[in-house]
Amino acid sequence: DCFISIHSNAASEGTNTNFPLFLYRGWDNCTVPSTITDFGTDVQKESRAMAEACWKYIYGNEHQPWTSYSLTNMNLRGDISFYGSSSLNSTTGARAYLGVLHHNVPGFLSEGYFHTYQPSRHRAMNSDVSRLEGVAYARGIADFFGFEKGSKGEIYGIVRDMHEKFSDVAYTANATSDDKYLPLNGAKVILSNSEGVCGEYTTDNYYNGAFVFSGLAEGTYTVSVEIAGYKAAEPVSVVVKPAETSYTK
Repeated sequence: DCFISIHSNAASEGTNTNFPLFLYRGWDNCTVPSTITDFGTDVQKESRAMAEACWKYIYGNEHQPWTSYSLTNMNLRGDISFYGSSSLNSTTGARAYLGVLHHNVPGFLSEGYFHTYQPSRHRAMNSDVSRLEGVAYARGIADFFGFEKGSKGEIYGIVRDMHEKFSDVAYTANATSDDKYLPLNGAKVILSNSEGVCGEYTTDNYYNGAFVFSGLAEGTYTVSVEIAGYKAAEPVSVVVKPAETSYTK
């Protein structure tokens, strides 16, 4: 019924460049040139619509400092237009540039972010953060097919020291973003609601400061942080909505 191939993009190591790219089989304008007589089943429009449904969930990640595009200006490209050539799969009859798209199933290949933007690569080392990327695609595909997305939401936050800037040969931050501030390893994050403490999370040791609370019912929650050597920060209130990720810092 659908196909998705999840990747990350690359530029020069340590670049600030960071944006999503979704590639579907075919051409940018979703029409087959008159000179092409062997394109096979035309699933371009379905594939582009599926990519469009997923875009807002990926681009809506507030912890990614995007450098191009927007929620409405989407980077959705036909692979043949993007790469300028194609080949034909004799078994499936599918013409494409990317071998992974040599089939007749609606779908796309995703470059969800640039792993050469090093803070994003650090965050991808956290399996909970990476899982949220999968959740984002799942919600877009659910929208495309008209599936229910469920009643639970999640909180994705980052703990940083706003008084200390941080850089390393493996961590070059976008100087206009919060990534320039030191992400705190080993911070204890406590989640509470009206009934009391309902979750705890200790940030990893990869210089992310990232924490994720999943499977949360709709409502208002309080996030507080404890870490050795720091005064306690003021608790932060976060509203969780069904089938949405709430961001905080």
